[in-house]
Parts: sequence; C-alpha cells; structure tokens
Amino acid sequence: MSDERFSPEQAQYLASLPAVISITGSRIRYAEWCKRECVSSAENGESPTVLFREAGLGPELIGEKRIERCMHRWGRQYE
Repeated sequence: MSDERFSPEQAQYLASLPAVISITGSRIRYAEWCKRECVSSAENGESPTVLFREAGLGPELIGEKRIERCMHRWGRQYE
C-alpha cells in the first residue's frame, strides 16, 4: 500500500488519528511524540507492528513495509 494513494475514507480516518499530523496522497506525517514512543518501545522489545496497530495504523491499512521503513528511519534519527 505504501506506493498507492489512500482512498478518501482511509485518508479521513488517518487524519483523525492523534499520531498523524497530516496525510497527502500516499504520504503520512507522524507526530513527533509518536515517533519517539515507537522507537523507545521497540528498543524495549515491543513489536513495531503492535505499536502501529495500537495507534490505529495497522499493516492492513498502511502496509508492513511502511512500518519497517518508518522504524528504521526513526531509529537512525533518534540515535
């Protein structure tokens, strides 16, 4: 799903989530607190997929690859 556009319904749902700052086309901007919390929790052994799902951003909606890429990028960002 990461290379596809979100449907209007999906975009509206995503925009309503506290962890999402904005959504345009196929891009999602996440809140800074969400990024930090995900990285911290993952460092403590929690599953990134579970963390995203708890935030309403399950892989069935945004894609597993997007979760992996976000976690990798954020992990480097907060080293």
